[in-house]
Amino acid sequence: MKLGARSGSFIVAGAVLVAAGLVYSASEHVYKADMSAAQARVSTLQTYRIAQSIKSLVYGYQLTINEYYSTVLEYQDYQGKVLQQKEAIDKEMAALEKLETGDATAVGDLKSALQEIEGLRLELESALARPDKNWDLAREALFKLNVVSIRAVQPADRIARIAGENTEKMSETWEGQQSQALAVLRIVLPLLVLTGVFAAFTGFRIKQVEPTEEGEQVAA
Repeated sequence: MKLGARSGSFIVAGAVLVAAGLVYSASEHVYKADMSAAQARVSTLQTYRIAQSIKSLVYGYQLTINEYYSTVLEYQDYQGKVLQQKEAIDKEMAALEKLETGDATAVGDLKSALQEIEGLRLELESALARPDKNWDLAREALFKLNVVSIRAVQPADRIARIAGENTEKMSETWEGQQSQALAVLRIVLPLLVLTGVFAAFTGFRIKQVEPTEEGEQVAA
């Protein structure tokens, strides 16, 4: 009887270890799913925000240069404003490239367009900085700058759209991990119930055996 009770105890202990392992595995799946979901939300929101911010900044940058060409702004006021906008654009671009969550081609196109805008801005300024202002050259540079500014917005839109698509993919991954965790838990719960029942039965058997063994010792 001792052997039977001990065997039952070993079986219960083994079942508990298996159940604990399955619970740990399910917890890992849930943890990974939560981490993936959190990272997806953060990176997507940042990428989308930066893309929209760059679009807004490009429009403002373009407007400021047009105002300078139209003599709405004096050169000193224009220079302070346009350099501040350029600094903001550069900062957002650095943050976007650091994230590495957008489409590499779209980010490259956006960066190239911004560099072209900067070159045209300097060309326009040079044309208007002369004692005899070269309005023809400035007008041509401004026309090209306006065209490139519109072109710069397109990859920014593409980056925002791709960020949304990445979110959907990450959500699918998250749902898959959650499904795996639920599948494991469906196995664990019945096992835990059986383990509890078996543990109770084994405890009951041990209690029955102990008085019998004491009686045998007294008789001896």
